[in-house]
Amino acid sequence: MMLRMAPACTCSSAGRALPRGMIGLPRQHTQAAAPHHQQSRTQPCAQLLQRKLHRHKQHRRGAACQAADKEPSILDQARRLTRDEKRDRAYRNGAVFLRTLGITSQTELTRVLDLAMNPNSLFRDNSTKLRGNNASARLLDVETDMRPTVEYLTTLGLSYNQIKQIILMHPPVLSYSAKERIQPFIAELKEFGIEEPVRVIERRPSLLGLTNRDNIRSIVTYLLENGSSLEEVTELLCTTI
Repeated sequence: MMLRMAPACTCSSAGRALPRGMIGLPRQHTQAAAPHHQQSRTQPCAQLLQRKLHRHKQHRRGAACQAADKEPSILDQARRLTRDEKRDRAYRNGAVFLRTLGITSQTELTRVLDLAMNPNSLFRDNSTKLRGNNASARLLDVETDMRPTVEYLTTLGLSYNQIKQIILMHPPVLSYSAKERIQPFIAELKEFGIEEPVRVIERRPSLLGLTNRDNIRSIVTYLLENGSSLEEVTELLCTTI
């Protein structure tokens, strides 16, 4: 007598028997779903990587554009070269002219020319440091700026050696217009009764650099009204005022 074996079965999580054909379905379902699950996990990573690469390219492109903007153009370079050539020519011609007045030291030539032509000169001396930069500083031409000033000073009775000392004491005098700056100053001193105003310029040429002389005019008027002599006022102008 043969015994029949009952069909193999398995139990579900709820305790129910499952036919043989259903055995392994959960595993197959899990294996089939795994690629989709992995794809759902890797897809955001790929998108994030693409976005980072895109931002990196944009950053490099922006940096390249900024570098191109900062780099001077050919026109800017040509303008700078032109300015440098004009400055070098003005300094070179000025040095030649000053040597005719007896200023031969290269150090003195550099200092004098820079104070007269460079509004932001790093050179300082006692005649300029208290009054700031030379507002009249510019690239000077020998024939239209320097020589007329020197020649006018000679008409006041100053020798070339005296003019040389004035320039060394106050280099910005080379940038002053004889008609607009020196002549009016001489006229004001004469109005006060000073007979030789040129001696004031010789002893203290930095007074020519004052753009507003109202304070000096008020002080001189006060001194004269309070009994000071012209000699005393002149001495004060040359030393302390």
